Amino acid sequence: MHLGLVSLLVLMPLVPVAVTGQATNVALGRPVVASDAYLEHVGEHAVDGDETTRWENRARHRIAQLEIDLGGTFALERAEVLIGIGSGFAHEFVQLQYHDGFCWVPIPGATVSGNPASQQFLDLPFSETVTASRIRYHSLDDQNNLLRELRVFGTPVPVQARSDASGHSPGTSTPGRCAAGEHVAVRTPWYDYAQHLPSQYNDDPSRRWPLVFAMHGIGGNILTGDHLGVLSNPEGLPRQIANGTLGDFPAIVVSPHCRAVGQTSNCWFDEERVLAMLDDLQASFLVDIDRVFVTGLSGGGIRSYQLGINHGPRFAGVVPVASNVTPACGLKETNVWAFGGTADPSFPASVNHFILRFLRDDCEPIGVSYMQATDIEGGTHSGSTWDVAYATPALHTWFLETVRHHPVVFTDGFEGGDLSAWSEIASTR
Repeated sequence: MHLGLVSLLVLMPLVPVAVTGQATNVALGRPVVASDAYLEHVGEHAVDGDETTRWENRARHRIAQLEIDLGGTFALERAEVLIGIGSGFAHEFVQLQYHDGFCWVPIPGATVSGNPASQQFLDLPFSETVTASRIRYHSLDDQNNLLRELRVFGTPVPVQARSDASGHSPGTSTPGRCAAGEHVAVRTPWYDYAQHLPSQYNDDPSRRWPLVFAMHGIGGNILTGDHLGVLSNPEGLPRQIANGTLGDFPAIVVSPHCRAVGQTSNCWFDEERVLAMLDDLQASFLVDIDRVFVTGLSGGGIRSYQLGINHGPRFAGVVPVASNVTPACGLKETNVWAFGGTADPSFPASVNHFILRFLRDDCEPIGVSYMQATDIEGGTHSGSTWDVAYATPALHTWFLETVRHHPVVFTDGFEGGDLSAWSEIASTR
């Protein structure tokens, strides 16, 4: 069975490393970061050596995740997992991952699917030794995520044989193992998402890439019903990846699916969860922190606007499509490119021009705009607006070239600013 987490694994030989000593539990007492915690059952209890305590994840319909900082580089051989409580409540799906310097990768031999509720002890010998300083525990169960103890056995890697911080042995050019050049589904505690990594992503651990975080509308869909695959015709920016319009786009594109598995109602992206997810993405991938963008259509565009107002200095740019917001000067210092359809009855293109004039004329410095507004002639509240917007070649260039704290200033010309610096934009369906 194809699993979103497992899809991140690209089979390549692991680099052998020299190790010393006898394998011990290198996770014991180490710092952890838990996706969530219920009451006093915090993540630290999973590595405290006490089987009577536990980490319990309170979130329902989202996966549970626990990251452990091993405090050094180790050759990891096996793990023991104690889950559940009483005589049951063991997790059905368990996976351990390690960070290879490019992304999180499943540890070979450490994925269990279909585990019965009564099977509380899992002995997981790894099919290959992995070298890592960070590991993660994942459970895809939508409830009863109870982890009593996680033991990971490994030996220190000597300094002279140790891989560098990126996971590469000195003098080698071992590529990463991420799903580069593919459009895959990924499960996370915040939002499951469609992931696109450039085809060259695994080649160079020192290279940093733009990150585009693209949100659908409140009724939109990105993933299949089980969240194990990407739809062939997803909504918004990922559609341009799926249909090949973007080609091998040299940026990381993450397109979250707002609803959890089994949910069908309209869904608004939660700002706190989006920010937590962005934090995790920046810590997990080779992200250029000065080229992080948020975009969205309709309800996702509203959230994009709001993120720009409340957290503008964090982003290189914000791209709302077919949306609206109550303008505020918090958006003034952020690069904004807004798109709207001239025939959109919900959010007509004129609302973007109103926001632009407010930022230009009512916020310091007066008369300067870091926002442009582009009208899609005849576009309605549909793909006739957002598909045209996201297929705009100039926007693709803007995502690659715009940098945080380096505003693109528009002081004259039409209200969208002078587009001569960019390639010609599409204006019709």
